[in-house]
Amino acid sequence: MQSSSATTVLTVGFVNAVINIKHIRRLHEGICDRECSLPFMDICYTHEKVIDSCDMVAYNLKPFQKRNDHPEISEEEKKMLETKRQENIRKLLKDKYTELIK
Repeated sequence: MQSSSATTVLTVGFVNAVINIKHIRRLHEGICDRECSLPFMDICYTHEKVIDSCDMVAYNLKPFQKRNDHPEISEEEKKMLETKRQENIRKLLKDKYTELIK
């Protein structure tokens, strides 16, 4: 099944990998406590799975949505609205991960 969510999932996976690498670096530098490592990694993994699940729900609900079904809106405007919606979702994900990485 081809999903438009592939880009989002890859982005989430990539950012999660960066978070893990930075965490390991902090462990080696003695900044993070080794006892907290497993719970932290568990939280990151669970967070990624929650995002994957939300993305799949949104993808499966897409056929039931009546987005941009206004006769007065041109196809070009519909594409522009969809692009803007996707940009907003990406920005939200990036902002939330940026907070987590700090």
